[in-house]
Amino acid sequence: MRILKSFLFCFWACLYFQCSKTNPVEPQKTEASKNIVIATGDDSPYCVTIELIKNFIFLEHVFSSRLQLPTDVVIATWTTNGDIYVSEDLGTNFRIVHQNETEQWYRCFTTDSGRHFLWDRATARIWIFDQGWQNIKQIQNGNYPWHGTWSIGEANGVIMYAEYASEGDVLHVWRSVDDGDSWESVFNKKGREADAPEIRHFHTLQPDPFSPGDWYLSSGDNPQECRIWKSSDDGFTWREVTDPDPDGTDRQDIHRYTAIYFDESFLYWGTDDLLDGCARFVKAERTEPLSVHVAAKLDNLVRSLVATPYGLVLISERKEAHYGKMLDLTVHISANKQDAYELFRIPSQDKRRSNFTNSRASIAARGNIFFTFFEGPVLFRNSWGFLKWEIVPHFSKQEIELLVDEEPYDP
Repeated sequence: MRILKSFLFCFWACLYFQCSKTNPVEPQKTEASKNIVIATGDDSPYCVTIELIKNFIFLEHVFSSRLQLPTDVVIATWTTNGDIYVSEDLGTNFRIVHQNETEQWYRCFTTDSGRHFLWDRATARIWIFDQGWQNIKQIQNGNYPWHGTWSIGEANGVIMYAEYASEGDVLHVWRSVDDGDSWESVFNKKGREADAPEIRHFHTLQPDPFSPGDWYLSSGDNPQECRIWKSSDDGFTWREVTDPDPDGTDRQDIHRYTAIYFDESFLYWGTDDLLDGCARFVKAERTEPLSVHVAAKLDNLVRSLVATPYGLVLISERKEAHYGKMLDLTVHISANKQDAYELFRIPSQDKRRSNFTNSRASIAARGNIFFTFFEGPVLFRNSWGFLKWEIVPHFSKQEIELLVDEEPYDP
């Protein structure tokens, strides 16, 4: 055991799994069935703890659009039915709020009034629940859901989402000004199933928290389909702001992303595409068109971008590169939003790809804690659940040794 620990410390990574009880029949209270602790190198100021919350599927870590702050509320569904569970203590305990055997909950968004919009994949309908989880109504706008966490938003009493389909005809932006009671299509583009297609699907739609009335909309996937539009009147009108001459690349798919972050000066994203063999961390000035700059190179396609007290955490998927090699899943952090530091990577030990977070995650950490969707087979093999992450100042070697008192998991 000591030899094994020494080997792990030489690479400055340690993995630890601790089994505890989980009741799949009455999951009113759950505890993580496994933990993994990943400590980065001696020169890194960070340590990341990842915990599997088993048997649940992540739907949403509620974020207050009005306050621009994450909450303690996490919403999940069960892996085998349409039950809905809510945690009000950052994923420690869950209570059931809706029971059903047939719904297939695919997306969730909570408004500032406390209403919950849940997309049911089985019927292509949005179920609207009130703050007490009573079903108010079911509506059907179009045929497609929004893509992920950054594809729906709320600001100034306006709620909008952008449609996502693997292959669709016409993709719409839907807008509501009455907390979801009624909707109208305010923008659309032809998908690949239409004549003269313009995009494959929309990726993100978010309000600019520093400029009331402004929203940014993005699309993908092929280079010519990767475009960005802006509205300055809360969705009434739209104009394209795609940068025709981005700094650091001549590739239009520099505009392909599934998660976005705003500060007072720039927009930030990680590309959901490989440009000459690697992804990019990007910042864009709010000019028209946007002035896009490459800030750093990243190994693999970024699917989630989470704001933490220590910087922006960029989480990749695991995907085969164009030249046939399966790229490692990587997690980077950008403390200064100028470059990106690799926190850790999970080597690809087989040929199975994984979207990993699938663009569903916390917008921002609550304290040091955030959550992501989980798609295997990485970290936890043959397990269902979602991930609770904690990022803290880096443990010392002695502190890690106290944590690692059992045989580490060997994938």
